[in-house]
Amino acid sequence: MTIKKEKEKGHIVTHTHWDREWRYPVWENRMLLVNLMEELLETLDTNPEYKSFILDGQSVVIEDYLKARPQDESRIKKHVKSGRLSVGPWYTLPDLYPVDGECLIRNLMKGIRVSDSLGGHMNIAYESFGWGQTAQFPQIYKGFGFDIVIVGKNVSKDRAPQSEFLWEAPDGTSILSTRLGQHARANFFMNSYMKIMTGKEYISDEFRLEWDKAGVIYHQADEDNFHQDYLKLENTESIHEEDIREAVLQAWKATDDTTVKTHRILMNGSDSTTSQPFLTELVKKANELFEDRELVLSSLEEYTGLLKKNIDLKSLRTVKGELRDGPASACSANALMTRPALKILNKKVQNSLLNKAEPVSAINSMLGVKYDKTLLDHAVKFMLLSHPHDSINGVTQDKTAEDVMYSLNQALEISEVISNRACGEIIKRINTGCYDQKDILLVVFNFSPFERKEIMKATIDFPGEYNVWDFDLLDHEGNRADTQVVSRK
Repeated sequence: MTIKKEKEKGHIVTHTHWDREWRYPVWENRMLLVNLMEELLETLDTNPEYKSFILDGQSVVIEDYLKARPQDESRIKKHVKSGRLSVGPWYTLPDLYPVDGECLIRNLMKGIRVSDSLGGHMNIAYESFGWGQTAQFPQIYKGFGFDIVIVGKNVSKDRAPQSEFLWEAPDGTSILSTRLGQHARANFFMNSYMKIMTGKEYISDEFRLEWDKAGVIYHQADEDNFHQDYLKLENTESIHEEDIREAVLQAWKATDDTTVKTHRILMNGSDSTTSQPFLTELVKKANELFEDRELVLSSLEEYTGLLKKNIDLKSLRTVKGELRDGPASACSANALMTRPALKILNKKVQNSLLNKAEPVSAINSMLGVKYDKTLLDHAVKFMLLSHPHDSINGVTQDKTAEDVMYSLNQALEISEVISNRACGEIIKRINTGCYDQKDILLVVFNFSPFERKEIMKATIDFPGEYNVWDFDLLDHEGNRADTQVVSRK
């Protein structure tokens, strides 16, 4: 009796990498998002064989879309609840290095909350963006309840020769991780889909705009906008059946580094890609050509579940530290030097909001003053909207950099207003009965959770009629403090 060998399965997981404001400013990009979402929702509504779609591991894109099409909220919630539309766990997709570690926690917290309000978040640490991952991520992700990380960038084959590995944080926390294989998040899209749908190798010189075969395309021709990109008004893709077998094998081979060869991940998407409504037909035609393997439309949750079930954790290599393997150009070394004004303002915002406004508001709440959660949440949102990896690094058009500065300034203004008002609430509760009415009082706030001793600079006002030229500074016990007058005005 011949035992039939079980077919190896290639799990096609369709997604997009959606930069909120990179190639184009946010509102121009939002109109492209409308195109993506309208096509995607129509596909999900009408094609039950279309398994799932990942909105790049973030949830802000749903907020952006609903600002343009609020009537689609119920459709989105339906597909999120069913698991066919995956959102989160992130809110935006930050670059991890220009931002404070606390901001990464807030980003995940907000992303999960927004996603859950829509029907649920993707319960996978999905991180196929940015220019590297910090060493503490295993412990952060474990703290949020994740047990697997999708690491799509900056892990060399020298450190992780197999796609799957155990990633260990400095505190010893370890988590199952995968680098997905060659071309990571874009393997099936680059190696198979584009070849099959266009008849051209995607990563080659032959993949370019052909004027006479592009269908209806247009762009603005006026003096201010003639340099803008052309836009296609119709989809000219069609299935090139003669290319299916070779293209599928190419994507399959790109996953040979996996330790679980019976179930392979074929990520299908890239920058600004759409739902690909021809996909179900393409998969059916491909499966007619193979006897030893099978393509299945899948979800990331389904694939990772099978991976965890079939993998031998004891056989995996342990990788320690940050995942930021070179070359330098792949790790944002150039981006970190771009538009320093953005980074400087961001640091100021983070300090003002996280180290001043929030702590002093918490102190106030202990005194019976209402904690202004609404305004603080607005400030946090403005800050997080500035943290997508392209936005915070300023690798954008000038218009987008100006928009990011605006968002940061909104967060700064809110946090400074809250800090000032909160300090006033504390000051009015200080018993000043032991002081003379003519005394000028200087209150120093230490917003840190530990004692500090350092030189501080202050500007002190005196009524003109006092004719003050010099003064003594005494602490609350009457001890004279060392002072130096820098200037008088």
